[in-house]
Amino acid sequence: MDRLTLTDDEAVSLAASGRGRWMGALPTVDETDTELLLQAAARGTRSLSLRRDVDQGVRDTDLVRSVIDALPLAVLYATASDDLAPRGATCMIFRSRLHPDERVLSVTTAGGVTQLRAQTRDEGRAFAERFAGAVHGENHESPAAAVLLFPGGAEGGDVMVVTRDGATRESYTTASGFSRLGERVQDWAAEIAARI
Repeated sequence: MDRLTLTDDEAVSLAASGRGRWMGALPTVDETDTELLLQAAARGTRSLSLRRDVDQGVRDTDLVRSVIDALPLAVLYATASDDLAPRGATCMIFRSRLHPDERVLSVTTAGGVTQLRAQTRDEGRAFAERFAGAVHGENHESPAAAVLLFPGGAEGGDVMVVTRDGATRESYTTASGFSRLGERVQDWAAEIAARI
């Protein structure tokens, strides 16, 4: 299975059944409220059981396991829709748990529907590069900026903002906030390729 669509509730249910935490976006579930998480997991379990009856269901695939308890390699946000992702979507690229040279792309809409897709490492890089490069599009729907977050772990990471005028990178730590504010990135495509 190289593609899978899940609701937020189903994602929470799958993570709970694997005794882990869903690390993809969950725009319709308040992760800070245990009661709401339990309700989402119950709804998701019910939905998954119905899907099993209809279409052989959602199995415990590498796509699912790659997003449970795994820090994404990159999180991407854009200010407008394009052919890669709808407006307001959160895109994440994870390393495959079973095949470290492969990637799992997660695209989550603001309405709480996630599509997971298996990709090669080169496809993951190409997606991120096209995503960031969309700011150079000529139509009115082109985003003004693309924001790429590269988590480095629980202690911090880097944020890169690509605009028509170039790219900047800022480092952050969860304890002290941002440092190296506005450092120019000479070759944002190379930066993406090195991280994904």
